[in-house]
Amino acid sequence: MNNSLYTTSSATISGNSLCNTSTTSTTNVTGYISPCMYTTNTGTSPLYVSTDDFTGTEKFINQLTEDIRKEMEKNIKKEIEKEDKKTKLTTSSASMEIRDGDDFKKVIEHVPCKVYEFEFWDGKHIKTIRQENDPFDFDYAFYLAAAKHMWGKELTLEGILKKADELRTIKKWVKRVKVAKRKFFKDKEAELKAKEEEERIKEQHKKYIEKKKRRDERRATQMQDGLQKLITEAIKAAKEGE
Repeated sequence: MNNSLYTTSSATISGNSLCNTSTTSTTNVTGYISPCMYTTNTGTSPLYVSTDDFTGTEKFINQLTEDIRKEMEKNIKKEIEKEDKKTKLTTSSASMEIRDGDDFKKVIEHVPCKVYEFEFWDGKHIKTIRQENDPFDFDYAFYLAAAKHMWGKELTLEGILKKADELRTIKKWVKRVKVAKRKFFKDKEAELKAKEEEERIKEQHKKYIEKKKRRDERRATQMQDGLQKLITEAIKAAKEGE
């Protein structure tokens, strides 16, 4: 039979038919005895003996509660960091564009309907110039620039012109030209609006300067008139004094 630890200030060991003991009173008994040999003066088991000192129990409960709270905060922090990392990764993936180096990045118009410069995503620049006798075909300028960009070092001019015509029949390049043209016109519109806004600000500033100039001239005239009036009155007063 396993022994049990007990602590009590008063205990009564009673006779028991199983344990065959006699009644004995003790004070401040501490030790290991079989539960069948021990009863308290309240008749409870030594495992549930009450005590007046709860300090150790309170400290244990408080420490346990604090540990649980810290563990919960730690887990919550981990979950938040995990979500933040996931959000940053998603945002980064969404903002990062994987581009083909042969795709168009920017179109610069040097001379409308004649000279255009095409920048590709690999950093190269190709310029196209429309001949005087050729009709203006903006789409063809894109295909010609792409053909020069990809085969300029390998093919002759005739070969590049043929490649430009071939690109017109490839769906991927038709889409690329369409997207690049849309971006070009959108950028031109934004540039035009920015220029108009700049002109508006300049015109507004010009009007302000002119208005300020007229105001200063008007004040100067008023001051001159006032001074002239004072001089006239002073001369008149001097003559009357004579």
